[in-house]
Amino acid sequence: MAFEEIPAAIMDGKCDHVDPYPGDSGYRFRLIPSEMQTFIELNEIRQEFELLPFRLPDA
Repeated sequence: MAFEEIPAAIMDGKCDHVDPYPGDSGYRFRLIPSEMQTFIELNEIRQEFELLPFRLPDA
């Protein structure tokens, strides 16, 4: 909903979109609670590639 086309920085994982991003119309990343295990697994894979983990938004 934030973008007509998701920016490359978000798609490439360089930005986790927890903070404002130009053109996001106020929308931010919000984890669906039932997807927590997938989120954890994704961050484990990112760690294997020496990438920074995605952050969860402050509650």
